[in-house]
Parts: sequence; structure tokens; C-alpha cells
Amino acid sequence: MTLLNWNDKDLKKVTRLRLISNIGYPVWDVSYCTGIDVSGNEVRVALPFAAIKKGKIAETIIKYAKKDNVYAKGLGIFNDIDCLQ
Repeated sequence: MTLLNWNDKDLKKVTRLRLISNIGYPVWDVSYCTGIDVSGNEVRVALPFAAIKKGKIAETIIKYAKKDNVYAKGLGIFNDIDCLQ
């Protein structure tokens, strides 16, 4: 599977962001992120962060998106976030 950075022009949308953590641990670790490229192929998506504080998911994603000139909502990253404990 191809790996694209989340700010790559060939990334059409993010289809899933999987976050994992242990109960009582204050941070979500990024397990994986997948998406679809402009050709319709499923790809792995490289993100500029590896962990997110619990309760700050959207805030953290938006902070990094602004830094990388990524329109996070338009990319669809908020549409399918799985948080597993």
C-alpha cells in the first residue's frame, strides 16, 4: 500500500484515523491512518503527530493542519475517528 503525507496533493480524502490508548492513560496513540488517493486507490496516510492528548483531538489536528496548510475538515479526517481503549 502506498504511503502519502497528509499534505500530499494526491491524497483525496482520509477514510479512517485509528487511535488507541489504555484506560487511565492521558494520551491517544495514532495506530494508523488510511485514505484514498486521486486515482481511487487505498493508501496509508502519514501524519505529523504520533499522539494526541485525550479531550484535545480536534484541537490538535487543527493545530497541525494549520501548520501544514491542510484543510482537515475538507480532507475528511474528522468523519471516521476510531478511539479504542
